[in-house]
Amino acid sequence: MRTSAPFERARAAIDSAIELIPRILGRVRLPILALSAHPDDRVVVALLDAGADDVINAAFRPPELLARLRALLRRAGGPSQAPPAGPLPDGLVAFIVFHELVHLKVRNHGPDFKALIAKEFPDFRELDKKLRLFGLKIL
Repeated sequence: MRTSAPFERARAAIDSAIELIPRILGRVRLPILALSAHPDDRVVVALLDAGADDVINAAFRPPELLARLRALLRRAGGPSQAPPAGPLPDGLVAFIVFHELVHLKVRNHGPDFKALIAKEFPDFRELDKKLRLFGLKIL
């Protein structure tokens, strides 16, 4: 039985993610939230077993995504300086999420990256300073 090209591409993407997670964690310890559109629970289990801290369905609701990101950041802790008590404000979480999405287009923090960030968050330097109060440095 021959499988379709879209199915083969989806399977390859899942396999790549499952292989990529341990490679990332072998270089740096950071929280990983995997995004999956696959309906099979075995994919979620494989992502978690590979080292993802959480998996969210691609049809996520923004409040759920923000809550999961806050939980990941809370569990991940920060540098030796204790962060303020309580969750990150949604504005800071949105900034972190947007920052990571921009990395899909621009890999480094150079001028092109900062120009894209500034379009959505003109005050990104101030937001970065606020994140540092929580023990997080992303720029």
